[in-house]
Amino acid sequence: MKIVVNSTDRLILRSRPLLLAAIIGGGIAIFAAVVIANAIAGNSAEAERAALPMGMLLIAFVVFVRETVATFDRTAGEVVIARRSVFGRSGIRLELSDIRQAKLEADPGKERTKSGHPLQRAVLVLIDGKVVPLTGTYSADTGTTQAVTAMKAWLQPRKPKRG
Repeated sequence: MKIVVNSTDRLILRSRPLLLAAIIGGGIAIFAAVVIANAIAGNSAEAERAALPMGMLLIAFVVFVRETVATFDRTAGEVVIARRSVFGRSGIRLELSDIRQAKLEADPGKERTKSGHPLQRAVLVLIDGKVVPLTGTYSADTGTTQAVTAMKAWLQPRKPKRG
């Protein structure tokens, strides 16, 4: 996650998996070219074999490539987590007063990546104990740690300035 705005009244975080979209999209394009070339050449068996991994990459694109924007607004007293994917937009609204803390959640299935970085995601813990993830996937991105640090600092009660 990337910190877009960090002021006393607003904190905006954004997650855009552009590299993942480029990698999966490139794979789709390559397999699509193979399918089209084989179909034009009349080799339908080879075209069908290339269509299967292309379909799997399409499913991966739909599942994993999602943009998330989390807007913390002190003036409105709310947090809006908006998600955008191939199928459209969705989101949730939380009252700022309902948030107990922000923290990193580790992937329960895997402790570390090959690079040694842990897989984790940013989550908000509500007063009732419910955990609301900001993104659906775990990542080894160091920006997630920075985002959680910014959320923790931003969620701290503000002390009035003395005049």
